[in-house]
Amino acid sequence: MRYRGCGAINYGERTSETYNISRIVEKEVIDKEKKIDKLMKSKLEKEIEKAKIENSLSCLDVNETNFFELFYNSKNKNNMKYISLKLHMDRSHCYTVRERLVYKIMGMLYPNYEELPLFNENNSKANTLATF
Repeated sequence: MRYRGCGAINYGERTSETYNISRIVEKEVIDKEKKIDKLMKSKLEKEIEKAKIENSLSCLDVNETNFFELFYNSKNKNNMKYISLKLHMDRSHCYTVRERLVYKIMGMLYPNYEELPLFNENNSKANTLATF
């Protein structure tokens, strides 16, 4: 949004007197305040979400934290074989740890995660398959 600020007075021909008392500068200030309020609200929501994520990550045990760091938080993409060698686990156990980790974090971030569209989609597919 670009601000115009003060402008020149126009002495053009008027057919009738207008009762519209709208001032450009006042509108710009009000719009700017609304935009600032919207950004502050968005910032607060992001800070709350960040705190929730940090809280859920702090609730993980050492094994899950190491797995999270290697699988999700590393710069290069590590596969399960590498992670299983690094953590001295079986590869199938790594998949179990990943699933447990995802559901544990999802349960903390979204307590009613069964209501998410992802789970509704799977349930509806299972119901449609059962009807055929």
